[in-house]
Amino acid sequence: KAALRVLKYLYHTRGKSLIFDPSIREGQEVAVYADSSWNTDPDTRRSRQGYFGLFNACPITWKSRMQKFVALSSCEAEYVALTDAIKEALWLMHLCSELRFSMKSVVVYCDNQSAIKLAEHSMIRPRTKHIQMRYHWIREQIKSGKVRIEYVATQCNLADLMTKCYQPREMELMLKQIQQIDRLENI
Repeated sequence: KAALRVLKYLYHTRGKSLIFDPSIREGQEVAVYADSSWNTDPDTRRSRQGYFGLFNACPITWKSRMQKFVALSSCEAEYVALTDAIKEALWLMHLCSELRFSMKSVVVYCDNQSAIKLAEHSMIRPRTKHIQMRYHWIREQIKSGKVRIEYVATQCNLADLMTKCYQPREMELMLKQIQQIDRLENI
């Protein structure tokens, strides 16, 4: 059943391709979008998380997976997803420096205000004291200036493609946002 679903997807997207056009923006910029869908799996109650990384507005990396534990709140699920996205953003920054693109910081976008506040402030609150310390590593990255976290509206969060199901019309709108171009138009 899963194989048929994949084949159907491949058939319906055969005219699509990703185009890398480094001339889209001046200067080098890495941006990563992070998202989580809290309590997605009806059996295990785990959340799905994902990120979507861009270089000069061109998609270069993405990932979607179930979280390894049950998050007790949507804030926790988003915070964990934000941690993985920041790790990927720093790796992309390091890769760019090896390729001689200078970058002082990267931008990570998140659509959850609570997760952003939790990342930026080191206060321990009763609602968040259960979150494992390993995820608070992102606070050090923000303080060092390597990472900036900015809010993005949910409908503009490209990582939603990694965590949610879309109707065909909504999917087309999201794909246009990430520079996915219909190959048949260019022939």
